[in-house]
Amino acid sequence: MTVKVPVEPSVLRWALDRADMSETEKAFDKLRVFEWLRQDSQPTISQLTKFAQKTHVPFGMLFLSEPPVEEKLLSDFRFRGSAPEKYSAELTETILEQQRRQSWYRDYAIARGLEANEYVGSETLASKPEQVADRIRHEFGYIPGMARPGAEARKAIIELLEENGFLVSIAGVVGSNTHRIYDPNEFSGFSLSDDYAPIIFVNGRDTKNAQIFTLLHELGHLLLGESGVSVSDGNEELHQQRAEQQAHNERWCDSFAAHFLIPPAEIRKKVQVLPGDGEGIEEITEDSIEKLASHFCVSTLTTLNSLLTEELISRQKYAALYPSMREKAIAHAQESGKTSGGGNYYLTKIYALGKRFASAVFADAASGRTTYTEAHRLLGVPKTETYEKLAQKVREA
Repeated sequence: MTVKVPVEPSVLRWALDRADMSETEKAFDKLRVFEWLRQDSQPTISQLTKFAQKTHVPFGMLFLSEPPVEEKLLSDFRFRGSAPEKYSAELTETILEQQRRQSWYRDYAIARGLEANEYVGSETLASKPEQVADRIRHEFGYIPGMARPGAEARKAIIELLEENGFLVSIAGVVGSNTHRIYDPNEFSGFSLSDDYAPIIFVNGRDTKNAQIFTLLHELGHLLLGESGVSVSDGNEELHQQRAEQQAHNERWCDSFAAHFLIPPAEIRKKVQVLPGDGEGIEEITEDSIEKLASHFCVSTLTTLNSLLTEELISRQKYAALYPSMREKAIAHAQESGKTSGGGNYYLTKIYALGKRFASAVFADAASGRTTYTEAHRLLGVPKTETYEKLAQKVREA
C-alpha cells in the first residue's frame, strides 16, 4: 500500500515561489503538483522527495503547518543594478551555507586560541579610502602589477587575504551542481563580517579582473565592519536614509578597491602627461586603457574611472570613451559567464571552499575535535577517497 502524506498548499506555493517556479513546469509533469495545490490529491514520500529536490528546499520544511518567514539575509549585498525584491534560490542557499561555515570557523578559531582579526571594523566612513588603501596595501605587501592578469593575479590577492585572516570563497555554481550556476548579472560578491571568521564570497562566473576588484571591494566592507540592518517596511524615511547610507558605503568601498589596485602615483608613472592641453594623456585610446588595465590587473572601466578621478583625462574624453568600453565590458562578462567553470575538480573545489577554511576543517578532524562525518558535510565531499585526495591537494596548494 502506497502511503500518502498531507502537505499544506501554502507551503508548496512558498517552495515554488522561492525557486521561481510554477506548478505547470515541465519538471513537474509526472508529479501533478497542481492537484496537491488544489488538495485534490496528496503526494507520496517519494514524490515529495523529488519535489524538494527540484525546488531546492529542505525536505523537512515541506511538513511545516505554514510557510516560514524568511528575512532578508544581507542588507549590504552588492547587486548589478537595482536590488531585487528577493534573492534567487541559488543565492539564498549559498549565503546560508557560508553562514554555517562562518559559525563553525568562529568556534574553531576561539577553541584554538586564535586572535580576533584586527582589520575587521578598523575603519569608518570618516576614514579616507585612499589613505586606508595605501596603509593596507603596505601592510599586506601588495605591489601593483606584481602578478600577471587573470588567474595568477587573482591567486596572489586571495593568498594575501587568507594570510591576513580572511576566509575567501570563489565559486560559479552551488556546491558541485553545474546545473545551478550563479548569474553574474545578479551579484558580484558579498561579505559576512565577524571578528574571528570574516568571509568574502565572489561570483566565479564574472571575469577574472572583475573578481579581483570584488575581492577588494568586499574587503572594504569588512574594514568598515558592516552588518545587515533590518528596517521596517512602513518607514519610508528610514528606508531613504538606509539607501543613502548604502550608496555612501558602496562609493567608499569602490574608492578603496580602486586605490588599492591602482595607486595614483603609479598610474601617473604609466602615462605621459601633456602640459595645458586639457586632455591629460597623450592620445588616450581604448587600446592604451586596456594596456593600463592589464598592468594593474583590473577592468578597463575601473582604469577609466581612475584616470578621471586623478584628472588625467577630461570629462569630455571620459564621456566619449565610456559607452563603447562599457558595452565591451558587458559582452566580456557575459562571455566569461558562459565559458567559466569546469577544469580541474580539486582546484575548483579549493577555490570554492577557500584554502584557509578547508585546512582548518582537515586539521580539526584529524585532532578529533570535529567528527569526520561533520568534516565531510562542511567540505561537501561524501566519499572518503575524495576527502583524502582533497586533503592532499590542499596541502600542496
